[in-house]
Amino acid sequence: MHKLLLILINIDTNIQLCSRLDLCVQKTCPDDDLEDSQIKLSSYIRAGKSDSIKQLIKIKGCKLLQTVYTFPVNFRRRKHLHVEIGKEIRRNSPYIEDDSYNQVTLEVSPIHLAIISKQESSLQALLELSTSQDISSVGVENNQLKTTNDLFDTKVKVNFQPDDQKSYDNLDLMLDGMNILHLAAKYYPNGLDQIIQLSQKHKGLFEQVNEMLVETDLEIKNTPLHVAAYSSSIVALR
Repeated sequence: MHKLLLILINIDTNIQLCSRLDLCVQKTCPDDDLEDSQIKLSSYIRAGKSDSIKQLIKIKGCKLLQTVYTFPVNFRRRKHLHVEIGKEIRRNSPYIEDDSYNQVTLEVSPIHLAIISKQESSLQALLELSTSQDISSVGVENNQLKTTNDLFDTKVKVNFQPDDQKSYDNLDLMLDGMNILHLAAKYYPNGLDQIIQLSQKHKGLFEQVNEMLVETDLEIKNTPLHVAAYSSSIVALR
């Protein structure tokens, strides 16, 4: 898989994507034309240009769906705060947020990017493309369902400094290892309906989505239901 580095302006741990991104391409891909197409795809996704997404995939091939986008975010550090009263040391809270942040990088797929960007039309286009009969061109020979499952099963990856995970706030840590249901429950609850409705049309995919409902992130071990409860979204919980 090819990776592109997306430099986001003023992004915080809530992953609020701004309308404008400055793109910096890591030269890991020898095909400049493919790099340009990957950048175009990210722009179309964030702008909700579903027709442009479909046209680009039709011309350049479904291998673009395997693109990995990497962008920096600031994770909040946490610390134990002790207040000394007389001879006692009272812990006010197990985790008090410090004002300091550390930058980490997230790796996401085009489907993840559509969810984070809260673009209904982009997500729908990518979901449809992922389950189309043309998906075999992605690279898995004669096995369209397996390829579709692989695309749906891609997890968000957080690149930490070695042994640095324990110093971050749990709400940020849970991003590591999130599947598309986790991500939709956290950032775009309406996307859950799109994913589930599409999965109901494909038996193998429906079974996979059911399994994904009990998957946990890597760090905090939350399921998508836990994430939906944190989000306080009626749509996500339903």
